[in-house]
Amino acid sequence: MKSLVFLLLAFLFTLPATVQSTPAPDPGPTPTQRARKKSSEIDSGQRTKRGKKIYVGPRGGRYHYSKNGKKVYEKKRRRPGQ
Repeated sequence: MKSLVFLLLAFLFTLPATVQSTPAPDPGPTPTQRARKKSSEIDSGQRTKRGKKIYVGPRGGRYHYSKNGKKVYEKKRRRPGQ
């Protein structure tokens, strides 16, 4: 009887796991990525002094993103002669 239980246990532990694990759900975009995926923003092709991309909003505002993902608006520059 003991040998039968031992064989049964040994058999069960040598079987491959048939339970399929489900993949972890996608956490989705981070707040920074969500803020950057707006269709109204346009990369102006320019960069700040620290190398961050400058974007132009739908009404002409120029801004870049801080390391926390918030918009930081650029100061308006005066054109020479005005």
